[in-house]
Amino acid sequence: MAIPPETGNVVLEAVRRFIRANLKPIRYAHSFRVAETAVRLCAKYGIAPEDAPLAGTAHDMCKDIDDETLTTLALRDGMPLTPLETQNPALLHGRAAAT
Repeated sequence: MAIPPETGNVVLEAVRRFIRANLKPIRYAHSFRVAETAVRLCAKYGIAPEDAPLAGTAHDMCKDIDDETLTTLALRDGMPLTPLETQNPALLHGRAAAT
């Protein structure tokens, strides 16, 4: 799979640099496949595709981060951890990425 070219989108390019530095190669490639799928789904369902590459690329950007850092980042949203999140910090990767 070819990695998509630079887009000029500053946020997307920052996310790409972050995931290149922080994700395992297999997850890095997965993120781009998800971005490509997101664009195709937007086209299929008549949704504007402008944000699809960012959403797809960023969806797992914190997936390979250690539990302590995930917890710290997730708590920045001001919400308490649920008992399930406390027992399974990997579930926090979405919250961590959103902060």
